[in-house]
Amino acid sequence: MINMAEVIRKTVELAKESLAEHQQLEKEYNDAHGLPTGGFRPIGESIGLALELLMDCPPARMRLMDFLASLDDETAFRLGVLMYIGREGDTDPAGAYKEYLHMQPHMRGIIREKIRMLDRYLNDASALMREIGFDIDSGWPSQPIE
Repeated sequence: MINMAEVIRKTVELAKESLAEHQQLEKEYNDAHGLPTGGFRPIGESIGLALELLMDCPPARMRLMDFLASLDDETAFRLGVLMYIGREGDTDPAGAYKEYLHMQPHMRGIIREKIRMLDRYLNDASALMREIGFDIDSGWPSQPIE
């Protein structure tokens, strides 16, 4: 099992890089198509941007995806549970672990979907776990998922 504090640090670092890269690509797309940056956009413009970004996976996003893929299933799942704990402010990590167990096969994809808020969710979860005295490396249920 990998040190979760290090996994969180690396995930936050890669998520920030990926988000900055996405925002730059979005700005370039908007400039090239005469669109305003930020705010809501018509669905056709959103689809155009999404398709253009999907055609060639940006390097920073690829590094995040590669890192998440390199994690063993249990570590990726715990990272996802911490992400949800940070979002929800949940103070029962063992309960959250059980609550989200059904999402385990999809957790890497779910984490990638939350990229805009991932650094905040994980930093909030880390602070909350320190506050309640939960050890993010050894405090989880003893039966790892398979």
